[in-house]
Amino acid sequence: MADFTKTTFHALEKPSSELVAAALHALDSLPADKQSLLDLGCGTGGMLCSIAQEHTHAKLTGIDISAKNTAIARVAAQPWTERLSVITGDYMTTPLPQSGVILSDSTLQLIDAPFAALAEKICRELEHGGILCITVPVPCLYNTVLLAVRRLLIRMDSRILRELLSLAGRFLYPGMKQVTLKERIEYMFIIPNFLFSEKEKPVLNALNMHIIEIKPCSFFWGKPKHKLFLIKKC
Repeated sequence: MADFTKTTFHALEKPSSELVAAALHALDSLPADKQSLLDLGCGTGGMLCSIAQEHTHAKLTGIDISAKNTAIARVAAQPWTERLSVITGDYMTTPLPQSGVILSDSTLQLIDAPFAALAEKICRELEHGGILCITVPVPCLYNTVLLAVRRLLIRMDSRILRELLSLAGRFLYPGMKQVTLKERIEYMFIIPNFLFSEKEKPVLNALNMHIIEIKPCSFFWGKPKHKLFLIKKC
């Protein structure tokens, strides 16, 4: 499994804005005393700061395994330090208080833990009536082909190959910042632990967590196709 402890990752604007909108709606649907949010895999804090700007009183927490990410996130979060905190740590081994909303953008499938254990921890830390807002890759032909290509790239990994991928990325996304493109090239050599499918739903249902809405996500070449899931703890 990839080591994310020393990397940085900046969220893409369009997919993250879709998830931020869903999280804000979820916060507004909760009683005032449950309007708190955890960003699981908060990266450099872009989504947390967007939510802090829009929602003026919710208590917000971010956690990320990368110290580089959280250092950037803490600087970005300075205007809201009285209600926004950022934690560096492995989610699976870091106890956290309950939140009304748990948000996670394309992170759950990268956590090195069985899905059942991950779901149990999320359930413990989600308030009763709370909402889990996640984007995760799903089974489809495109993802099957993409992951087969990634397995081949892993076997062929070299400096020249990465330079070719960088050239292809600049061609496909000429407006993308170089640092963001470089981060995404690293992900071309990562295989997710799972694709969210019917197989995972009984695990959630057994925890009294039920899918209430599924939305499409923006598509980007080279990234697995994702869907946005809203899951309520009943």
